[in-house]
Amino acid sequence: MVKILSSEEQSCFLKMLVYGASGVGKTVFGSTAPEPLFLDAEAGLLSIQDKKIDRIKIETFQDLRDAFEFLKAGQHKYKTVIIDSLTEIQKKSMDSILAKNGKDKPTIGEWGENIEEMRKTSRYFRDLKMNVILIALEQVVEDEITGVSRRLPALQGKSLPQEVMGFYDIVGYMSVQEVAVKAEGEGPAIKGLPSEKILVRSIRVQPTQNIYAKDRSGKLGISVEPDFTKIYNTVFTGPNIHEGKALGGFADAVHEMNKATGGKSLEFEGAPGTPVSGEKVSKKKFGSKVA
Repeated sequence: MVKILSSEEQSCFLKMLVYGASGVGKTVFGSTAPEPLFLDAEAGLLSIQDKKIDRIKIETFQDLRDAFEFLKAGQHKYKTVIIDSLTEIQKKSMDSILAKNGKDKPTIGEWGENIEEMRKTSRYFRDLKMNVILIALEQVVEDEITGVSRRLPALQGKSLPQEVMGFYDIVGYMSVQEVAVKAEGEGPAIKGLPSEKILVRSIRVQPTQNIYAKDRSGKLGISVEPDFTKIYNTVFTGPNIHEGKALGGFADAVHEMNKATGGKSLEFEGAPGTPVSGEKVSKKKFGSKVA
């Protein structure tokens, strides 16, 4: 029997994959989600130790299975689960497969088993009745035909990164840029006046030729502030964005910044075409001072 769900009955959970280089702030981003639980496969939560966030230490792939069953049962207080990181989880999956088969090095068949296990894991967690954030490192892959290099989540398997990204609503590429701003007040540095440098972190949710990203909601613009709760609120309560016009605040994309820089978009290191967003580059709100 076919069951038609009304808009009120449909899920209000956000499923997001965020990838980027080590140290850009992906773990801190995960900590901005409501009632978070980290599935910590990297023992890398030092950056959020002062936030007193609960975690489950994932030392084996069986630990991940057990965590999934715990969350699926629904007898818990958590609203968001963060897997940190999917890149490391794939390695633990392969360790489990090799241990089961008594081997040191994987065969083609065992790689196939590993890749299928990652497909299922990504789907199973996606279908939990809670917000889900997958964190992954990045890799740069060169197209064999065009020669164009493109950034993707660091997962083994030729089609696996694209498949996993396809399962999730939002795919964001997170990066950090050193930006020169006014020493006093707000806004980009002006030649001849005192300035200082800050680090600005951003998550790009629109693709370029070199970066895979997506926003199924159509509400986030080009780049967003790394704050999951704000992203969630925008996706479920904000208006749609038409013809590339971004929603206010940090995601107010290029226009005012381009005016201030003479029409030249500032770009994040290693991420061509990613503009610094926002009507102003705010030292207090978006940046941290460079020592």
